[in-house]
Amino acid sequence: MSKVYIVSRHASTVEVLRELFKDSNTEVIVRDHINDINEIEDNSIVIGNMPLELMSQLKNNKNCTVFIVSLNIPRELRGKELSKEELLKYMKIYEVTKIKLTEYIFTF
Repeated sequence: MSKVYIVSRHASTVEVLRELFKDSNTEVIVRDHINDINEIEDNSIVIGNMPLELMSQLKNNKNCTVFIVSLNIPRELRGKELSKEELLKYMKIYEVTKIKLTEYIFTF
């Protein structure tokens, strides 16, 4: 059985994302945060909001399929917990197909 990790601290986001996998033969695990990539099994699906560095590590070191949840919401809704209906209106999900990060150190 494959595993899907939902990474979000927002109840409505978790609800919507769970529904995507309700008819599949997957184990859905919800995490509000990932501290270490070793919390995620190799070859898993990871979907949610997370730092670029974590996405890169999951994709490149753990061979995970990574999806990012993007919300293009109006200013007046920022910082508010969205309803399921609002979330469905403004949410887009993108698969991260390639990611390569190059660290740049600024010197002053």
